[in-house]
Amino acid sequence: MMVMDEANIESHGVSYHRCILPGNQHIWKTACIDRMRWMVIRDRQYPSVIMWSLGNESGYGDTFLEMRKETHRCDPERRIIQYADMNLAADIDSQTYPTIAWLRQHLQNKAIRKGERGELGSQAQHGKYPSGKPFLLNEYAHAMGNSLGNFKDYWELFYDNDMLIGGFVWDWIDQALWKNPQKKDEGFLYGGDFGDFPTDKNFCINGLIGADRIPHPHYYELQKVYQPVAFKLIEKHPLHIEITNRHIATNLLEYQWRYELQENGQIVSEGILGAISIAPGQTEEYMLPTSIKPDFSKDCFLTIKLSLKDKTTWADKGHVVGWEQFVLSENLALQNQRDSGYFPEMELVESDSLCRIQGGNFVVHIDKATGLISSYEKEGKLFINNKVRFNFWRALTDNDKGWRVESKMGVWKQEADNYKLQNLQCVTMQDHRLVVKGEYLFLATNTTASVEQQICQDGTIIFHLDFVIPHGAPNIPRIGLQLGLNKELQIIDWYGRGPQENYLDRKSGAAVGVYHSTVFDWITPYVRPQENANRSDIRWVQFSNAEVGRVRFDAIGSLFHCSAWPYTQQFLAECNHNFELKKYESSNIVVNIDCGQMGVGGDNSWGESVMEQYQLSPKQYKSDFMIQFDCK
Repeated sequence: MMVMDEANIESHGVSYHRCILPGNQHIWKTACIDRMRWMVIRDRQYPSVIMWSLGNESGYGDTFLEMRKETHRCDPERRIIQYADMNLAADIDSQTYPTIAWLRQHLQNKAIRKGERGELGSQAQHGKYPSGKPFLLNEYAHAMGNSLGNFKDYWELFYDNDMLIGGFVWDWIDQALWKNPQKKDEGFLYGGDFGDFPTDKNFCINGLIGADRIPHPHYYELQKVYQPVAFKLIEKHPLHIEITNRHIATNLLEYQWRYELQENGQIVSEGILGAISIAPGQTEEYMLPTSIKPDFSKDCFLTIKLSLKDKTTWADKGHVVGWEQFVLSENLALQNQRDSGYFPEMELVESDSLCRIQGGNFVVHIDKATGLISSYEKEGKLFINNKVRFNFWRALTDNDKGWRVESKMGVWKQEADNYKLQNLQCVTMQDHRLVVKGEYLFLATNTTASVEQQICQDGTIIFHLDFVIPHGAPNIPRIGLQLGLNKELQIIDWYGRGPQENYLDRKSGAAVGVYHSTVFDWITPYVRPQENANRSDIRWVQFSNAEVGRVRFDAIGSLFHCSAWPYTQQFLAECNHNFELKKYESSNIVVNIDCGQMGVGGDNSWGESVMEQYQLSPKQYKSDFMIQFDCK
């Protein structure tokens, strides 16, 4: 499918209708009409061309009405015409970067027409309003850096309202240049790196895929949202689903159907389903075989996939065209309970600055200034080698910079270290666990927190976190703890969403499962470094090494978010190019365990915020998790 745009045949990037010279309006108008004629005659025989565009970001005037007439004269099929800057000359309405809120207003005929820079539109430009025309988002979902949040929300609105006919994500691919083609360990440059001025810096780094043709994580979100089939769970027992075929000309008989039944992260049943016939545009109900028997007492998911039966010109046999994962039951009961059997009594030794807790084969140090663990050693091997600390901030994404998160939420940047430890207690419980409990007041926001660290006799540590953020404080980028693990623990396994990076407002394309990676593969090397590597809805995550052992974090009661980097958050925020981070690799693996982190947004990168439902507002936040340490 193609939309042919007059701007696509520009010479040296400048179209004639953008060059208005005083006294030469007639020449300019004639040139524009001529160029439109050339394009239409050149491309009208291609069936992939579904509409014509009169250009982009080029203003409005009588010339475009004449271009419309010439297009229809030269195209016997009279394909529809689009032009966002002058809907009066088009067959469809269009708007650049409308938000979901604006689209809802438009559906009620109450929207206010504006240009790309906020200028008010006019009837001479857009015609009568409401027009009754179908509406196209000629640019939307700006994919700059870590972006494309709330993309699913856009398409839920599109599917619910026939007037909205879709849109064009900006952009397909990053426009970046490799610093030195002869050196593969160097990376990409962008505007301003060549002595060029003025410059938009990294503004052209806005693709779904990188300049190296490697898809960014948000590519997979778009792939999932765009899939041509939709699912709905009707009943869990028996398993009964609804399937909608969104194809225009393909029956779902063309695909092979498979299912996977997953319990506690393990696939316990899988197989091929029988042929499913659903005509284009139709919705049917389907009863799954009774041989699929979920155990609802476990964490249980059913995944349906449809894939190509044969190789095609565009994909190999087995390529997954669409999928859906249904939550059948959620049970976060710990799958690896510890602290059983006989273990030696623990010994607590206090100094002015530390609490030293000695078990049979482990040593934990608690920093009295913070009330948090400063190191953990087991069987002579150091696992936690940098202090546990609070974290309420993130290395700002391009979208964060665009909507000025630093000025709106900047108080949280230093708040992780701006607190008073009001009380610190070390007590022994009846089950011989030693409990270290700290009460905190964060001074700039009046946030209070309670952190309880239970040290078990086998060396397991259980955290109970309770933050109360008062109304009147600004929304929070993230809420959680950050710590440093032994640098050797670079193998990552987790049970949560994946395999690619995902966030609160960009996770529908990431299925829950058990995945395997490494620290260096977990991160996303955005050209301009920024927040990355987060995984949502974590049940457990472990960091391991064949020689050292493993550290495993298990959710208790509620899920958490996790990210890990081979560099510090400070350098992630300060570096301007990804290749610069290699110089600042940390002496440990920096791990974030978060109660929550706000979404990444993506309506645009120059002012629109993360949608309110994907922000963290002031209220109470709790999180409980367990850390286990095993030596090899």
